[in-house]
Amino acid sequence: MADILVIDDDEIMAQLIAAILESLGHTLRFAENGQDGLEQVARQRPDLIVLDMNMPVMDGFEFARNLRNIPANRTIPVLASTAETHTASYDAAYDAGCDGFLRKPWSEEELIERVGEFLNAK
Repeated sequence: MADILVIDDDEIMAQLIAAILESLGHTLRFAENGQDGLEQVARQRPDLIVLDMNMPVMDGFEFARNLRNIPANRTIPVLASTAETHTASYDAAYDAGCDGFLRKPWSEEELIERVGEFLNAK
């Protein structure tokens, strides 16, 4: 199965994602902010990143820009998890390097479907 990096400062959200995706056989790793996420990617390149956009230290936008500045990381799919509903926020996330969105609050089925789409596209 896949190695998935979840970058989210909300521990409950990270635990929920883990419970769902680990039950499908995926391996989950976690980072509390974008800086920690970049360090995790440098140690081991994941198959997919599920990224919260609003975090302290380094937010999801800055993380995605930094990630995409490294040529080897340009093909890692990044799924932005956000409660934002404004088109401008989605455009900014795409411009930063995110590949798709998972709008909070999401259902278990939505999470599984979106993750599956990105993993099957690899």
